[in-house]
Amino acid sequence: MKPAKKSLYELLQVDPDASVEDIQQAHDHLVAQLIAQRSADRAADLDVRVQALKVALNTLSSPVSRLAYDAKLAHDRAQNARTTGTESTRGSLEASNAWDRGFPAQAVLRQARHTQIPEEERQSPVVWLLSNLKSSVTKSLVFIGLLSVMGMVLQMIFMRMAVTNQPSAFQRSAEDKVVIQEYYQTHGVRPASREEVDLLEREKQRQSSEANEAKRKQQQAELEQRRFEQETRRRADEVSAALRRSEEEALRKALAQP
Repeated sequence: MKPAKKSLYELLQVDPDASVEDIQQAHDHLVAQLIAQRSADRAADLDVRVQALKVALNTLSSPVSRLAYDAKLAHDRAQNARTTGTESTRGSLEASNAWDRGFPAQAVLRQARHTQIPEEERQSPVVWLLSNLKSSVTKSLVFIGLLSVMGMVLQMIFMRMAVTNQPSAFQRSAEDKVVIQEYYQTHGVRPASREEVDLLEREKQRQSSEANEAKRKQQQAELEQRRFEQETRRRADEVSAALRRSEEEALRKALAQP
């Protein structure tokens, strides 16, 4: 048989009539215990449990959301008892009394009629709740409380997904140690942190870029020097050829004279 899901009170290990101060103290105590038990292998699971405790604290420390949660919890227990047939008559009465403590006006009406919860109430507790509360202000508060509980549940689901998809702090710490050790083995320098490794790598890249740029400029200057020398030799050869032609022409004219 599938075990029953824990209530927020059971999650915080407090009684249903616990005060806000008791709930806060229980939350802080349990969180401290989880932090003391934290290890690299259980980090993700413990993070999820811490978030669940936070959701429980936020729900039960707000009067509106706690009122709505108590009503829903009591109604669910009474409905489960009627469906499975495993709850005793006393358990059903306790669930009904818990419901009545959350909504005293409805308790008076039920006590006066001495009847069971109508069929429409068992089918839809939210519709029954809103239809039987007479005050529009109370309806609004209960509706806001229900929305608050739903939002907190969704927040816990999203946080659990984020914890599952993202590396934990312990994993990041282990990765940082590996990076630092690899840098030490390669360069003989042991950085103090991963951030220092990143700074050293960026500085190394900057120096490498500057060296490459200086080498490129030197090669460009050498190329320009070779071109200048080649052009100078070409012009010198042209001048020498022109002088030889002039000398040959002058000699030919001198020999041609009688």
